[in-house]
Amino acid sequence: TNMEQPVDNEDDDSRRCVRSGGETMTDVHEDVTDLDIFPSPPKKLKGGPNVNLKGNLHMASTMTVSHTQNIDRLKIDRSVVYIGNGGYGEIKELSKTEINEESEGFVQNEAYKQALQEVDNSGGVVIIGPSGCGKSAIGKAILRHYETLYYTPLVLDDHRDYRQYVNLNPHGAQAVLLDDIFGKEEFCRFRYSSWSGFFCSIKDLAGDRKCLVVITIDSHVMRGLKKKINRYELFCRRLCLPVLNLEKLSLTDAETEDKPSKGFADRRNLFSADEDVNEKLQVNCGDDPVVPDASQTTTKTQCPAMKKTLYPAPGSLHSKHRAASTDTGTLLLEACEAGRTEDVEELLQNGVNIQATDEDSNSAVHLASKHGFPNIVRSLIKSRASTEAKNKFWKTALHVACSEGNQEVTQVLLEAKSDTAAKDIKGWSALHHCSYKGHVEVLEMLLNSSADIEITTNEGWTPLHHASVGGSLPAVQVLLAQGARVNVENNENITPFHLACMNNHIHLLDTLLNSGAKIDTKSVYGSTPLHDSCSKGHGRIIHWLMENGARVNATNRFGDTPLHVACAKGQYKAAKILLSKGADTQCRNTLGLKPTYIACSNGFTDILRELSRAGAPTDPRSGDGRLLLRDACYKGHVGVVEFFLKMGADANTRDTEDRSSLHHACNGGHSGVVENLLNWGARVQIVDVEGLTPFHLACTKGHVHLLSLLKDFGSSINTASASGRTPLHDVCLRGDEIAAHWLTANGADTEARDKEGFTPFIFACQNGSLEIYRLLLKLRVGIHVSNFYGNTALQAASAFGHTLVAEKLIHDGADVHNQDNDGDTPLHESCIKGHADVAALLIRSGSSLDVTNRRGNTALHEACIHGHQRIVLDLLKKGAIVDIENEAGLTPLACARKRGHMNIINALINHRNSPVFTLKYA
Repeated sequence: TNMEQPVDNEDDDSRRCVRSGGETMTDVHEDVTDLDIFPSPPKKLKGGPNVNLKGNLHMASTMTVSHTQNIDRLKIDRSVVYIGNGGYGEIKELSKTEINEESEGFVQNEAYKQALQEVDNSGGVVIIGPSGCGKSAIGKAILRHYETLYYTPLVLDDHRDYRQYVNLNPHGAQAVLLDDIFGKEEFCRFRYSSWSGFFCSIKDLAGDRKCLVVITIDSHVMRGLKKKINRYELFCRRLCLPVLNLEKLSLTDAETEDKPSKGFADRRNLFSADEDVNEKLQVNCGDDPVVPDASQTTTKTQCPAMKKTLYPAPGSLHSKHRAASTDTGTLLLEACEAGRTEDVEELLQNGVNIQATDEDSNSAVHLASKHGFPNIVRSLIKSRASTEAKNKFWKTALHVACSEGNQEVTQVLLEAKSDTAAKDIKGWSALHHCSYKGHVEVLEMLLNSSADIEITTNEGWTPLHHASVGGSLPAVQVLLAQGARVNVENNENITPFHLACMNNHIHLLDTLLNSGAKIDTKSVYGSTPLHDSCSKGHGRIIHWLMENGARVNATNRFGDTPLHVACAKGQYKAAKILLSKGADTQCRNTLGLKPTYIACSNGFTDILRELSRAGAPTDPRSGDGRLLLRDACYKGHVGVVEFFLKMGADANTRDTEDRSSLHHACNGGHSGVVENLLNWGARVQIVDVEGLTPFHLACTKGHVHLLSLLKDFGSSINTASASGRTPLHDVCLRGDEIAAHWLTANGADTEARDKEGFTPFIFACQNGSLEIYRLLLKLRVGIHVSNFYGNTALQAASAFGHTLVAEKLIHDGADVHNQDNDGDTPLHESCIKGHADVAALLIRSGSSLDVTNRRGNTALHEACIHGHQRIVLDLLKKGAIVDIENEAGLTPLACARKRGHMNIINALINHRNSPVFTLKYA
């Protein structure tokens, strides 16, 4: 059962809304008194029919039109029908209808609000259904109404959803609102059996319980309502117990256009209207599966106003609940959470399921303890409710009470001998919870009850650790006064003093230090409280520690001093304090890094400036300075780069690989740094040991946004590297379509060859980029061009398994028979690498199956040698010769045996034994 928390509402603070429920049904009693709902057929009287109707059907249109100004109006025409025995006090006229040429079809908001108020007052649930009714005008209005009240109405599709999801509460007055269940469209949509199932569902849900059902219905189908209710008399007998009294309703001066037929009177337009409404209404009811022969009956009616009274239902109003289950344990949980002591007592006396829990496995004791209701807790304990029950977080009631600081509840639980050593899923005891929250009174109660002051969590934390994290000075003082160890360590050797510094609780430090806390104690990672404070940037804590003798250059396991930590975390104030206290700027950690390098690497210019003022080596002309500048350029720290350039750094200084700062900035793709370096005179055509310019690196890494900037400063687009590759070669090899478009649009050489004869087109096919393939083909590059090894673009695509590119090449005229310097055809290449799809494409395209390379191997040889069974089978199906010997005198079968490919051996043997093979080689 899903229950929401209580919703604050000006009408009823304890009101809830049901989202969904179980599938429990209540048996229906058969001994229910028959009701004479519509006992007599209409009588044809002179001057028109005059029908007196008695029964339990209360109809009132929601089309209230008051004379209040500036009220929003909805364009709907809907009536409300009440069925059932759950009235709650006298209500005023719910509906007054005003229909004229100007206002016809418009309804003011107050009408349906009154109907919904009846549902609210009865403690009911809201149902919008069946299918599509949530989209009706009044359905949307209802949704908006309940969203305003922070409710979530339950929207259902059809009668099956009612049976599956909704269970009415049998312990109090209940109401259900059904929107448009008799709508004209629904008449056509549902069969008789579906409506029967729908009514049976409502009947089963209600049983013989007191229930108020509120139904909204279109006015133009009101005439069919009486017949439908009469037709499902079984439903009425079991649901509509006599509570409502209906005044005589007269239909006077009603003229009939059609000849009365069966069901005519039952299909009267029972319309609630104000007395001053004299206009005659003509309404056609439409198709009706219940009374098909009367579906076209048309009437004209006019009705006087009706005034009705809803009688109070027996029972107290505090019994209203919105439970989605028949389990009374749910009611107990609600009562405990809301603090309704009388309800709890009543439920306990009636044998409620005291072990019931909510979705978090909280018992009634948990909820009462959390919300601070000691009397309820005491009553539950007297009824033998367990105080040691745990929720899904393993918390007992004592955990919950101590966490909330509920002293009276804690006292009740301690008197009931609740276990103070019980631990939750994190290993926290009740003492941990109240220490962390600073509930000193509860803390003292637990200690007076002999709770273990040194009890630890799963991570080895004591209550003093928790009090230090929470920052409660009284809690710390109480624990220390009761003998808590001040230097106790958790699993990571962290003391309470560590935690107080880490969490900036300076008000705890004097107390802890005076109690014997070690100021330079180290954690398992070797960090002192000063390290932790510098990491967090707690300036006042750092001052306090330094004034009380903390070592400024203490190192952790990694050789980091507090200054290293401050530089790594960007804590400028901490670094400034440390430098003022004489922190060592030359100290290296275990990686050999100084604080200056760490600050530079992380881009903290302000700290770097402070280090420089304190004497740290930051001269950009020194070895350290060049290293710092290079790292800042690669990582894109514009401020650091400007700092060094203003200090006289050479923008063209090189590292051991002859790469300049501009190389590193382009490699990292940092346009701000690149622009700064260029403005400070960096050379764009400078090359490294591989002959790569900064433009090369920008293309290789895909930093297209740098290309225009470099070109504007004079960078050449077609500069070749030491391997002879231009930027276009690199871009095509990477498959960077955007960079390829930019380069070709700016004059890149599409026919350039590197030192191995590769063109950009061959690289594009090797990469499998169809977009670059199309781009270069539009520029009329040659598809038959081969490199210095004789490999064409088709062989490159075949070797790397790019089927789509290979297909395009073949379509555009590439030679499938071309042999490279080793005699390998594209089919050889695909067989060697095992690209079965490419091999199948080449076979279909007419590639020679039996041509041999320089080793004497056919395509079948290569497939057998490399173990590609699928390709072997394709070649055999297409008639590849199986007995050709290569230069070593081996047939494909011998090659497969030599390599141990049993699946291929079996395939070859089976092929040799086939009738086709025998006929071919007979």
